Amino acid sequence: MRYFLLFLVLFVAACKTIPQPKGVAAKFETQFSEPALSTILVKTFISYDSLFGRFLRVGQRVISANESSSLGFSYSGTLEQSVRYRLIGANQLQVVFPMKWDAKPQIAGISAGVLSAKSMAAISLHLQGRSFGNYQIDDLQLNNQWTEKPSVKVLGFPVQVGGVVDQLLIPKYPVLASELKSQLNQWILPDQMNSIFGSGILLPKGLNMSSLALDLHDLQFSQLGLQGDLVIQTRIQVGAKLAARSIKPMIKPLSAADNTVAIGVYITLDEIRGMLASQLKTDVSHVALKINPQNQEFECEVVDQNASRMRIHFVPILIEDNSIGIQVNSMELGSLGLMKSLFSKSIKRKITNGIHGQRMRTDQLVSRLPTDFQGIQGANIRVRLESIHYSKDTFLVLGRLSGDWTLRK
Repeated sequence: MRYFLLFLVLFVAACKTIPQPKGVAAKFETQFSEPALSTILVKTFISYDSLFGRFLRVGQRVISANESSSLGFSYSGTLEQSVRYRLIGANQLQVVFPMKWDAKPQIAGISAGVLSAKSMAAISLHLQGRSFGNYQIDDLQLNNQWTEKPSVKVLGFPVQVGGVVDQLLIPKYPVLASELKSQLNQWILPDQMNSIFGSGILLPKGLNMSSLALDLHDLQFSQLGLQGDLVIQTRIQVGAKLAARSIKPMIKPLSAADNTVAIGVYITLDEIRGMLASQLKTDVSHVALKINPQNQEFECEVVDQNASRMRIHFVPILIEDNSIGIQVNSMELGSLGLMKSLFSKSIKRKITNGIHGQRMRTDQLVSRLPTDFQGIQGANIRVRLESIHYSKDTFLVLGRLSGDWTLRK
């Protein structure tokens, strides 16, 4: 009697209805569409030393003019000491250049020899505008204080000519300032700024951005550097088979939208097969996985070391808790032997419940992203999954990535 009750309990358990997880099933597609373009906002700080370090090094010639339209003779300036920066008002900056000067002035068309001098040359300017396309340099002024007054050598002896040079130079300041302001305003136009990226940015293996546009909102001068909100418009694609490549960013006016970036994570069938194998017991000798487009489902065959086979038909689903699960459509068990065959439904239920309990969480998808891209760091990273798709050899998860992004250089 005791064995009969045990058999009855097992029989009832085996006939119990298996609850299916609720969610939206993956869609089969012959060709995937790229994620939509979207924007994120990055709180940005760039120190003056980082920004101008390539162009304003000590000992480097930073100014050179063969025939200045303003002065009428050739001159050049070499940076003697590090550049100094001083905040002088709301979004107003003064840049001081400790300079060594060499020039070949002419007086009445006659060469006055080689002139040398040292000075603290300063540029003061005011930045106006809210984003690329409408930034303008205004109220630019020039100032100069000699630390070694101009001199020329006559018969090997230095002769001071500071007074003559000042009479020639000071009246030219407004014209020089106007020329410099015009050049700077041309340089900060989006079309001109695009040249600073050269051949482009090298993307690491496994990451792809088919488009990358940049803007910088609310750019402000601070005591140590520039700060503002970098707006990045792109799409992110992540996948083990994506090769390293370069991308050329494009600077253009952008509006900050919902501060999320569309992301597509590509997972190959080989990767999924590896995940399934790692979840199964160690006595499994083979896991085969393929797509059945006609039935819109995956087919998985598992063979253990005793040559017993199990075939599972399933479809991935997007679950309401923002994770990815598996919905089992059907299951076929190979030869189980007499005793196991009596409880085949119980065995199927146990296996199915185990499969339904598996989840791919968003942190597993985020872990596939580079932790640092061009100095951009993220905190409080969040992923909102939107849909899942699959083709004959690839599984695609689409979603939105958001976080608190910063860039400091």
